[in-house]
Amino acid sequence: MLWLAGCGWGWPDMTGRAAESGGAEPLLPPLEGLASTNNVADLSEEELEAMAALLGEEWPGENAPSPWNASIELRGGPGYKDNVLLSPHAPEGSAFWQTALDLFVFRLPGAGDGREATFFLSAEDVRYFSATETDQEQLIFGRAGLATSAGRGKASLGLDYVYMDQVFDASATELELRAVRARGHTLTWTPGWEWEAGRSWSVELELPAGRQWYLGELDSYWEAGPRLTLARHWSRGEAGLEYTPQWR
Repeated sequence: MLWLAGCGWGWPDMTGRAAESGGAEPLLPPLEGLASTNNVADLSEEELEAMAALLGEEWPGENAPSPWNASIELRGGPGYKDNVLLSPHAPEGSAFWQTALDLFVFRLPGAGDGREATFFLSAEDVRYFSATETDQEQLIFGRAGLATSAGRGKASLGLDYVYMDQVFDASATELELRAVRARGHTLTWTPGWEWEAGRSWSVELELPAGRQWYLGELDSYWEAGPRLTLARHWSRGEAGLEYTPQWR
């Protein structure tokens, strides 16, 4: 059983927020005339810019939002775990202090360049006060990704990293209870390509390959295998088929 209490602090960076009122020009140009004509050629340049803004397109000017944004959240609090090592015979409990950090930075396509970037970091650290076999557990996950779009195609590249120092239940059956402490690193490289076949269908191919390094009794290994996805999209959802063979 695990008991946890805590508090957190977060900071969103709204770099794309428009300028505050008080002498600033409005974000969108006037929309008069958009509803009174059926011919786009009859619209003025100002009205065309307003229509582009409503459709989510970028437009030049001081009020154009920044494509970059970020958020960070820090949490911490005390807790209690009644079986730190997941032992089936001699459980040992301990109070602990948990600290966690979440950082997210991303770039949306701006000025029609089709380029995207994401960076995500999540870290968790647990310090036990009275456990005899271990005094801490840690889990760190990081991901960096780049993508660029051209027409109906989209190319991407992702890099994932995981560090773990945790106790897992590795019992094969209820009669063979066993806990394992896993400590090691995982690095995965994932190039990908996506193509939109019209408005409703898409095909995506990813080629992930990774390596896991474990310390102790667990074996290190390579892992690779393509991932092919066919998806059907609707306005309120989607469905898809995925094929993922893996080799280790």
